[in-house]
Amino acid sequence: MMTANYVLIVAFSLGLVGSTHCIGMCGGIMAAISSATGHNGDVSSRYKWRQLFLYNLGRISTYSLIGLLLGSVSAWLASFGANWGLVFRVIAGVSLVMMGLYLAGFGFVMMLFESSGQFIWKRIQPFARHFLPPKNWWQTLLLGGLWGWLPCGMVYGALIWSSSQGSALLSALLMFCFGLGTVPALMLTGGLSSRFTEFVSNQNIRKGLGVLVLLYGVWTLFGSMLLPGMSTHDHGAGQGNHSEHIH
Repeated sequence: MMTANYVLIVAFSLGLVGSTHCIGMCGGIMAAISSATGHNGDVSSRYKWRQLFLYNLGRISTYSLIGLLLGSVSAWLASFGANWGLVFRVIAGVSLVMMGLYLAGFGFVMMLFESSGQFIWKRIQPFARHFLPPKNWWQTLLLGGLWGWLPCGMVYGALIWSSSQGSALLSALLMFCFGLGTVPALMLTGGLSSRFTEFVSNQNIRKGLGVLVLLYGVWTLFGSMLLPGMSTHDHGAGQGNHSEHIH
């Protein structure tokens, strides 16, 4: 059985190792934010750290909000009966397998998810660019919130997995932890950032975690068949206490 604490760690770890993808997609805007000056010409390190923090806070808030919305849908579906537990289990397992393949080096799988989000992003991006560079704290926060809609295969995979829990609050919390895992790579600067990026970019580490995530996905799909004492009801979303029995 996976406890709530453990699954939150899994969500954080997915964000941490997948954050190199975030650097490629958000690195440019992070550089623009950190190089911008305040309304009074402030260029201090404290000001730049605050701007980076606000941007990431907005981005993670968007992840959490989408997780809350999708989790609400799954919670509503779960109310129709225990059969939805099996459906959610399959969805969770497949999404984990796909994220594991991505981390292991098979990125083409996630490209399908990224292309599906272009429709929404094309309508949000022009509006978001009006806040570049941000001139105050609320523009930085809003910019991060808008940039949270940027199509990203890892984010989409995490959203599908988190929303399969059958709980709106749990889904939002998992996406918050996932987003939190992406923050270090985007916040750290200078030599420390180089070492950290080198660590999370290490192919052996990525492939190793990818295999673990893939195996966890396979276990999510077929684990109940291997252990007689485990049933679909035990793992079904919407069944019992989500803080104790979740995917």
